[in-house]
Amino acid sequence: MIVTPNIDYIIIYHQDNKFREVYDKADLVIMDSRILLRMSNFLGHKIKFFITGSDLFPFLCNEASKKGYSVFILGGTTEESLNKAKDNLKNRFKNLNVIGSYSPEYGFEKDETKNEKIIEMINSAKPDILFMGVGAPKQEKWLFKYKDKIDAQIFLGIGAAIDFISGYQKRAPIIWQKLSLEWLYRLIHNPKRLFHRYVVRDSKIFVWFLKEIFKKRKSN
Repeated sequence: MIVTPNIDYIIIYHQDNKFREVYDKADLVIMDSRILLRMSNFLGHKIKFFITGSDLFPFLCNEASKKGYSVFILGGTTEESLNKAKDNLKNRFKNLNVIGSYSPEYGFEKDETKNEKIIEMINSAKPDILFMGVGAPKQEKWLFKYKDKIDAQIFLGIGAAIDFISGYQKRAPIIWQKLSLEWLYRLIHNPKRLFHRYVVRDSKIFVWFLKEIFKKRKSN
């Protein structure tokens, strides 16, 4: 079970007990945020690198294509977006074995019958890696809840990465990413959906960061 904390996930971690359990029991934690990296290093926690989930997804697909690992992709906004992402990945990584895929309908996680059918679908394919892109905290909770029933070796939530790969959503240009402004680019292009997340909820991280600075200075 791999998790990739960014600022939003850190906020959710402190508000959602189930999500916190997923992170506390994860096998591998990979930082997803350049801003978090800088904050952590400033506070003396020397973390050497980060990689976003959107970059980790194609990176692992590349490794899978080289080493002969099969993958199953669960998610995507639509079936069309998922199929386009699969085509783009196969064109990019010639030996990639996408052994199965499925785009579940909205609210599927609340229907145990649908969940069992999805599990059966995955188990019939027996992938080495299961990627799930339906957004956090839903994807992490679902993977954690059912991973012991699923015949796969690696579980990873990838958020909007499927839609980025397919072109269904446009990702921020590289310069925006390097300036730690990918969140702003997404907010500009989808303010109605992302305003509360980025401006209201995630701004708490900066208050917490200042508290950590003052706490550290006091202890010193």
